[in-house]
Amino acid sequence: MYHPTASDISDGFSISSWIQPFSNTNGYVMAKTNDNGSRHFYSLKLITNSLQTQIVFGYSVTGSNVSFVSD
Repeated sequence: MYHPTASDISDGFSISSWIQPFSNTNGYVMAKTNDNGSRHFYSLKLITNSLQTQIVFGYSVTGSNVSFVSD
């Protein structure tokens, strides 16, 4: 399984996507997980309801059991 090192992305990276969300739907735009999906190395999730749309980016650092989420 490929997981980029910090030096691989030290200059940054970008993700681009066109999305047309529907009300009251949730799902991942993309995610990199372990084999059984129990750990997300990074993910971009779309969460909608009748009032708002959220895009949530989550990531974890190699060797750590802590996940970080930015919304």
